[in-house]
Amino acid sequence: MTLLIKQKDSIAIKFWLPTSFLKSKLILKLLNKYTDTTYISDLLPMLYSSLKKYIKLNGHFTFISIESNDGEKLEIFV
Repeated sequence: MTLLIKQKDSIAIKFWLPTSFLKSKLILKLLNKYTDTTYISDLLPMLYSSLKKYIKLNGHFTFISIESNDGEKLEIFV
């Protein structure tokens, strides 16, 4: 998973995160600790397995692409 953050008149920042972070026990514990909802921690492993199946069948894709009027950009590639 690649996170691309680009601000207007600035250098783009890329973060490479393994998709397996979605099922990481540390991430799930932190979500349970700092959020009031528990259904998110139940959905993330299911989201991970669905993404893995989709990538196997169709290849990598752009998950989210947001661009503001100011020219700032946020993209998540999976």
